[in-house]
Amino acid sequence: NNGIYKVGVACTDSLGVAQRYWQTKILTTVNGAGALTNFVVANAPATPQAPASVVNGVSQTLSGTVTFTAGTGALAVSSITVNATSSDGGAAGSATVSGSPTSPASFSIAGLTNGKNYTLTATATNAAGTSAASAASTPAKLVYNANDKGTVTNVIATPTVGGLTLTWTAPVDALGVTNNPTSYTIAVSPATIAPQTAAGTATSFSLTGLTSGTLYTVTVTPNFTAPATGAAGTSFGFVQGDKLGSWTADGQTLAATTGPNLAGTVSYVDGPSGKAFNLSTGTLSTTQLATVSNAVSVMMWIKPSNNRNVMTLASRSTGPGMTGPLDDRHSFDLWLDPAGALVWETDDVGARVPEVLRASVPTIFDGQYHLVAATWDATAFNIYMDGALVATKKSQGGLLNAATSTPFRLGGPFPYTGAIDEPSVWPRVLTATEIASYYSTTPPRVTATVTVGTNPYGVAFDGTSIWVANYGSGTVSKINPATNTVTATVTVGTNPSGVAFDGTNVWVANQGSGTVSKINPTTNTVTATVTVGTGPNGAAFDGTSIWVTNQSSGTVSRINPATNTVTATVTVGANPSGVAFDGTSIWVANINSGTVSKINPTNNTVTATVTIGTGAGPSAVAFDGTHIWVTNNVAGTVSKINPTNNTVTATVTVGTGPNGAGFDGTSIWVTNINSATVSKISV
Repeated sequence: NNGIYKVGVACTDSLGVAQRYWQTKILTTVNGAGALTNFVVANAPATPQAPASVVNGVSQTLSGTVTFTAGTGALAVSSITVNATSSDGGAAGSATVSGSPTSPASFSIAGLTNGKNYTLTATATNAAGTSAASAASTPAKLVYNANDKGTVTNVIATPTVGGLTLTWTAPVDALGVTNNPTSYTIAVSPATIAPQTAAGTATSFSLTGLTSGTLYTVTVTPNFTAPATGAAGTSFGFVQGDKLGSWTADGQTLAATTGPNLAGTVSYVDGPSGKAFNLSTGTLSTTQLATVSNAVSVMMWIKPSNNRNVMTLASRSTGPGMTGPLDDRHSFDLWLDPAGALVWETDDVGARVPEVLRASVPTIFDGQYHLVAATWDATAFNIYMDGALVATKKSQGGLLNAATSTPFRLGGPFPYTGAIDEPSVWPRVLTATEIASYYSTTPPRVTATVTVGTNPYGVAFDGTSIWVANYGSGTVSKINPATNTVTATVTVGTNPSGVAFDGTNVWVANQGSGTVSKINPTTNTVTATVTVGTGPNGAAFDGTSIWVTNQSSGTVSRINPATNTVTATVTVGANPSGVAFDGTSIWVANINSGTVSKINPTNNTVTATVTIGTGAGPSAVAFDGTHIWVTNNVAGTVSKINPTNNTVTATVTVGTGPNGAGFDGTSIWVTNINSATVSKISV
């Protein structure tokens, strides 16, 4: 009873000649004598659903479930088989669930290859046969190495007197498990102290004996018992010595980094790095700064407005000026006069009149951030700007002895209009070396301004000269970076925007002309004009071809630089803008689509579309050798994309209206068009 048999039927025609033989599997019903009383056709099972799986990195397995049914008229399922296939060279594997499993059936496939991508298919089997294979599962990647315990992250180095206080987060592996090592090794560069050891459970450590005026790279390395390993985390810290007070606007708070907190009304603007205090709306002060006596140094970044008034940068005084008999209520005052001079004034406790030192620095009002510092002790009186000594004289000596309750103020008592960043006070004289070192190791600044055409837009380097497209002038300026002078001006099409160099020629996308100009950098002449799509904007070179984004066409044109012809046109998202090459693929930022398109230059097809976000406004693209970086003009952010799996792995907030992006071998640089700033991002 309930056996499976093959039944053959011979058919004959009217002459008795056999014409057909038919055979199938049947499920029988028999009586007690073994005679066939009934049968139905026995079918193989229905096709199962695609397996659902999860990665178990520790054992290098894929496990999950398969949902299935027997199907109409079919026998019960006796087993489920799941096959794992790698798309990138991983070892194949399979698992069979026997014993008449019920749906959903659980499975586990071992022996797979770490770091490889897998898809799964399933089949169901009964006594009558095996079903067709299911649809493939969503690809899964075995990315976990049981011996990789993770990376030390969030390393922060906070300056202390002659040292740094470190904090960090312990390594976390790919499964999200926190792993404490046996110990940590903490090293600094330059190696002015020997490597230190911290407990494996520690998340903080104090370094002492460091050199003032030195920028240190700090490395925190986890030590695990072999074969387990972990990756180090790094940070930077500038040791400035024994500060009485220092403040930063980066957290948009008046809390001190060192010393007492500030009080007052202030807003925040973009600084040379991070945020700065905008003192155009008020004064900041404290009555708890410790007393300075025989020496003092004041240093800060400033970006003043020339409002034709005397403006106080920093003071320790009960009121305007240093006059009057109450010498214990006066100490020091650093201010600007309308003519562009820095004035440094101190008042000792003796009967002598206050000392005044003046330095003419008219460039202080050029709209850029400048580092100013002033020092005083019994021997010398100094003023520095941008790391250089600009005024000095012999001191008349004495002691400064303002009471602690004497207000220390930023931007007062004479109101200051402008921004101040990273103000600090020391009870000693900073050396010229310390000040110069601080200036040279803090965020970069403008070192030259070159006048070119109207509305400068795209820029490229040809190994010798800088080329700048002047959108409003219809020209391209050639700049000598050694002399910071324009050596040639080349007329191109209307509204030139993107610029690229192919190793021989300079290529300029003319947005208003729908063309691309080819320039010979030796003769500074246009040697060819190539018609592309509507509104060409960005340009890039992949080692073989020039790629140009056509904003109004929603396409990218590929140009053969040898023949000056368009060899392919690829449709991408809406309003493509920036374009870059990562050594394998072309990446295009689509402003109005909120996406980035990845193009395979071998067959000129879009192989992936990465979503940044509706309304984000992705505009420029840069490659750092490992990741793609995209500026989001509307969102005020930069997205970091993994080009291997085409996913956004990080989003960094920068200034307002980030538009351009570039890589210098170490950092990503982003121009913020609405903030008039440039952001530097560690990769």
